[in-house]
Amino acid sequence: MRRLLPVFLAIGLAQSVLAQAPAATPTSASPDKQVRVFEIRYQDMKDISVILPTLLSDGHVLTVDAASRTVTVVDKPELVQRVAEFLAQIDVPPQAVLVRLVLEKAELPESSGQTDGGDLASQPWRTSTLADTTFEVLERKEVTQSLGPDGAFEIRVRLGAVDAERRLMRFDEVSVSRRSVSPAGTPAAPAREIFRTPLEVQDRVVKTVMAAQDASADVALVLKVRALIREPVQEP
Repeated sequence: MRRLLPVFLAIGLAQSVLAQAPAATPTSASPDKQVRVFEIRYQDMKDISVILPTLLSDGHVLTVDAASRTVTVVDKPELVQRVAEFLAQIDVPPQAVLVRLVLEKAELPESSGQTDGGDLASQPWRTSTLADTTFEVLERKEVTQSLGPDGAFEIRVRLGAVDAERRLMRFDEVSVSRRSVSPAGTPAAPAREIFRTPLEVQDRVVKTVMAAQDASADVALVLKVRALIREPVQEP
């Protein structure tokens, strides 16, 4: 599974490593120890410093150099090889996802009467599109965009991980904020967050979530999310 993983998933993966070792710099050590220096190209160095000790013996030596993005491992040869195999599996280019978001306003016809905030799908809502946007986001990165009339809404999307085998994308955050209109000559008011949630999306399948509902006015904001897994980012 070639993707960037959260720490808790990577620790689980570390127990069953079956990939080819990445390039590393071997150095001399005592007969029962081996020293290798690995370059970390894509993973977060803090995550690596947490994960790698779980693969090593109690007598290991692990040096993490964030400036050069290298880790030096000293341990038994078979355990150093385990680290090499593990890094080959997780330290890979991030995958990109193409995301399309549609923000809609949903209203109940006057004849429907007031609701008590029940299930959106069970109500005869009438929708109209406020704004839509399409953008690309990489694993473990986020994108923020303004959209709607006069940039009235702010959308933030943070992509956690992509499961290319299951065609699933896990978004750590999808949020919608509303910007207030400030009088001319005054500082802009901060955006007011009206919706935030993690979201799991199937490749090429539209997912609809109700961002916010004003029951007293029979009005709701609806966000539709459709995402497409793209090819892994190529190395320069």
